[in-house]
Amino acid sequence: MDMGRESRREKDAMTVKIGFALVTAVALAAAVFAVALTPALVSRDPDCVTSRCY
Repeated sequence: MDMGRESRREKDAMTVKIGFALVTAVALAAAVFAVALTPALVSRDPDCVTSRCY
């Protein structure tokens, strides 16, 4: 085996880390979007969804 090359196990570990980072980023983005959208959905003003609620 060449010492300068990554083993299959190291490549698999990197793939798992990248996948975990992507899934975490998507989940975090969805949570931030949900938190930002909640005031508009909870508000009784239907125009609040398309314009500012201030």
